[in-house]
Amino acid sequence: MSGLQKSFLFGTLAMVVWFVQAASLPIVPQPNQRTEQAGAFDLRDAAFRAQDPAAAAIAETLAQRAMALCDRTIPLNPDAPAQKRIDLAVLAIGDSDESYRITIEPERVLLSARHAAGLHQAANTFLQLLCSADGGSLPAEQIVDAPRFRWRGALLDSARHMQSVDFIKRFIDAMAWHRLNVLHWHLTDDQGWRLEIKQYPRLTEVGAFRVPAGAAGTDDSGQPRSYGGFYTQAEARELAAYAAARGILIVPEIDVPAHASAIIAAYPELGAIPGSVKAVPADWGIYQNLLSLEPTTQTFVENVLREVMAVFPSHYLHVGGDELDATQWRQSPAGQTLIARLGRDDRATLQAAYTEPLAQFVANSGRRLIGWDEMLSPALDPGAVIMSWRGIDGGLQAAAKGHDTVLSPWPDLYLDNSQSDASDEPPGRVRQVTLASVYAFNPMPKGIAADKRQHVLGIQANLWSEHIRTEDRMAHMAFPRLAALAEVAWTQSAQKDWQGFLKRLPASFAIYDRLHLAYADSAFAPRVETDAAGETMVVNQVQFGTIRVSSSATVTARDPTWQALAKRPGTIYAQTYLGDQPISRVRQLEPGAERWLRTSASLKLCGDAIPIHLEDDAPFAGARARFAVDIQHPCWIWPKAPLTKAAAVQIDIGQVPFNFQIGAAKDQIRFESPQSTFPELVMRRGSCQGPELHRWSLQAALSNPGVTALLLTELPTLAEDDDVCLQFAQAQLEPVWVIDRIRWSPR
Repeated sequence: MSGLQKSFLFGTLAMVVWFVQAASLPIVPQPNQRTEQAGAFDLRDAAFRAQDPAAAAIAETLAQRAMALCDRTIPLNPDAPAQKRIDLAVLAIGDSDESYRITIEPERVLLSARHAAGLHQAANTFLQLLCSADGGSLPAEQIVDAPRFRWRGALLDSARHMQSVDFIKRFIDAMAWHRLNVLHWHLTDDQGWRLEIKQYPRLTEVGAFRVPAGAAGTDDSGQPRSYGGFYTQAEARELAAYAAARGILIVPEIDVPAHASAIIAAYPELGAIPGSVKAVPADWGIYQNLLSLEPTTQTFVENVLREVMAVFPSHYLHVGGDELDATQWRQSPAGQTLIARLGRDDRATLQAAYTEPLAQFVANSGRRLIGWDEMLSPALDPGAVIMSWRGIDGGLQAAAKGHDTVLSPWPDLYLDNSQSDASDEPPGRVRQVTLASVYAFNPMPKGIAADKRQHVLGIQANLWSEHIRTEDRMAHMAFPRLAALAEVAWTQSAQKDWQGFLKRLPASFAIYDRLHLAYADSAFAPRVETDAAGETMVVNQVQFGTIRVSSSATVTARDPTWQALAKRPGTIYAQTYLGDQPISRVRQLEPGAERWLRTSASLKLCGDAIPIHLEDDAPFAGARARFAVDIQHPCWIWPKAPLTKAAAVQIDIGQVPFNFQIGAAKDQIRFESPQSTFPELVMRRGSCQGPELHRWSLQAALSNPGVTALLLTELPTLAEDDDVCLQFAQAQLEPVWVIDRIRWSPR
């Protein structure tokens, strides 16, 4: 009798039991149907066997991954005894290419699918079963599964900061573990061109390298320091094959006609304004630089895309198309000719005139063009796919017009946003996109009509790297939020279960460790909070697990819960446990210390225009400070600072270059004038226009590219605590002065 028959016969209670069992299975994303059976399959002496050629390569890769990720030695053996076989077969089952079935019986195991794509996903799920199996057997069961969406993607930005081939392979392995199936590879942007193009060697000779802004841009002898690199076509082919062997499609992005500064630096004649770019720039933001509308530039783009298509077998080809400022086209001779012919000079009309022939070229090449939502136009090739990033409106419009679409909205699925406000989060956007908010994302908006919903191919999270310089930080920003995205994209909404997800997720942490991916434990990390009554608590973001505390740096499952030590003065060590297993790293906490010490991340920013956790530009190698700042309004507030009990204060400050292209918004940045020839830090109480408490000269800090400590050893005695506002007085924008931390000393 099958589990589904039992549910039918035994009613509601059986259904409740089924959901509990499914939720406790350490597989992410949650399979859509799981039926338990009697008995178990003995893994001792088991062997993989491919029943047909299409399954052979998948079986071989599965055997390699089982050994690499969970030390399971299961060989390939076409002659294995029937009772010891784990068969992989292509069979006529399921309704979609990625449908699959896993049948585990005491006598044998069968992984089956109608298409190789489904067999890849069967292998990915079975790998999680193998790695979570307790001992030498697998419980008998049947999984019948298919994804909710065809496109379950992640964007990896290798243009702003380049990652190694080895890292990308490990990133792909973690994606496959969660049955994600599209790696959108952002290979070109203003700050770098990353793919070898044999017909145009200067794209990598010149376009792949830049001089970083600030102190990192010069070496010890004061000479410019080159930063960058590129992937050879052989490396790119290797990665495409590596991904395909795990059921993942790499979709390359060549971003045109904007975000083209690196191209124009390499080939100045290709710019709408020839010679407008002298070198690959290091600023972040939106440049006006555009490729020209000349036929020779169109030929260049087509030649480049031919080489890209020869490297990547992807049916999709991403051509960018976002953040286009048409100013240079309006100023150029070719643009003026086009405007005269069209009778209009608005951005949308000019972009459509550029994109529509490009889309036709891609279609004639046997590929589907995909681009950001600015690309949508009335005459766009109907096969073109729209990736909606400016919220979901672009996706709604695309689907209504009959275009397929992928939802990838800012800020909901932008993983350069922080996961928490903890001081150990890496640089990135200040805005928080938590594990819970990714899991709660609705991938099928109500605004899409029922008869247009088939046009929603799926969803994608974007990992932009402007402020994420290292591979460890990229991994931190990606995982486990990509695990949450995977469950949203794969599992039917009725089967989703947030608490069940939290229980199943930690089993993947060991896999991230095996892959040397420095994943984030932000959701589970213990932290000190003070409630409205002033009581100190040790909690975590998702209010899940048991927080254990110790007076030593080693925390065990036998240590007491946080209530035992939270009210003691001094340092405690805390770690979150799920049963006997730790699900966070140990955190060193000082309950009550937040009254006296805060980093810029825990101060209140005065504005919310462009809030960023900026990394210091020095030193070139080694640890750097991280500053929270709204670059349009550098100003910080400590609400109700302990002025009545503080005898002194130390404020650590830094300086960073203003390397941001923010257009006219730059002219709106205003500072108080300093009272001397040097910049100053001004501290006021009550408000940012309130009475001045102190003013520090930054003369000594000017020559220090790192962090400088400013001291005030004698604070005036005040009758009440009050807000403290910190602002810089300076005559010019460069450098940007920032707060690192503030520490009050009690009387």
